[in-house]
Amino acid sequence: MIPALLAKKTNAPVMMRITREEEQYIGGIRPAVHGRVKAGFAKDGRLLALDLFLVGENSAYEAQADANSGGRFVSLLYQPQAMRSRGITVLTNTPPRRAQSQPGGLQAIMVVEPVMAKAARQLGIDQVALRRINAPEGKAKIGPADAKGERAYATSAFLKEALDRGKEAFRWDERKARSGKRNGSTVRGVGVAVSTFVAGSTGFDGLFVIKPDGRMYVQSGVGNLGTESVFDVHRVAADLLGMPWDKVTVSWGDTSQPLPWTCVSGGSQTTHAMTRAAHAAASDAIAKAKEIAAKALGGSPESYQVAGERVFSGGRSMT
Repeated sequence: MIPALLAKKTNAPVMMRITREEEQYIGGIRPAVHGRVKAGFAKDGRLLALDLFLVGENSAYEAQADANSGGRFVSLLYQPQAMRSRGITVLTNTPPRRAQSQPGGLQAIMVVEPVMAKAARQLGIDQVALRRINAPEGKAKIGPADAKGERAYATSAFLKEALDRGKEAFRWDERKARSGKRNGSTVRGVGVAVSTFVAGSTGFDGLFVIKPDGRMYVQSGVGNLGTESVFDVHRVAADLLGMPWDKVTVSWGDTSQPLPWTCVSGGSQTTHAMTRAAHAAASDAIAKAKEIAAKALGGSPESYQVAGERVFSGGRSMT
């Protein structure tokens, strides 16, 4: 933000030049994760037991969750019948670490994937087949049990189908037959790896008001990370109510206005969570609009429709 501030003061364009090292230092980098893993497999390739230990490099500031969250992703991705996961975060006198895409998941997977490849070779099982045997499906369980002894689960998992389609599109069997063959000084090999990440959340609120001026006023509590989801997620509500987007005012960043309970902008959840909240708020508003119309014009609320900026039933209509 330094160039922007200086440009405002000088009323002229300002360029800031920094080295790659400086960029890493002032911007923050991914927390490094080091790990050890022990795994036991059945002869058919099923992962029976997994022992995972991850150490995260944290730097001197806010705690990063990568070392502890990694085990959750591993538990989902490989569905071990028994698993122990331990993680520790170490303070280091190093440049600040920051959350980046797939915090914890990708690092842990990079620790475990070579073990999966080694197991496939020792068991004489195809690399794709081994991943497919252990892939999650349906409402696959994830992570440790909660205080009630219940484990969370995925809402859907289609990794087996993804592996099947990837195998076909990549021509896996054909290329695997050529893998490892030398051509002069070049040896080409093929491999496979799988990855996962959790996304989305539920339990948040949408809030908007339709005023007598014919406009729809949306109160948005979404944090803006530059993706403009602070506005876009609310298009769902406008679409359901049949409101043109140019007649929608989004109030954002003003704490003097009432704000809905909104998810944090991180963890790949904002679009998922807040479009659902907007949909719920719009559905509730449609029901209320029908009730108002029925009270004012007669008939049952169920007989009314909401579209095109109007509530109507047969010849009865109101804006």
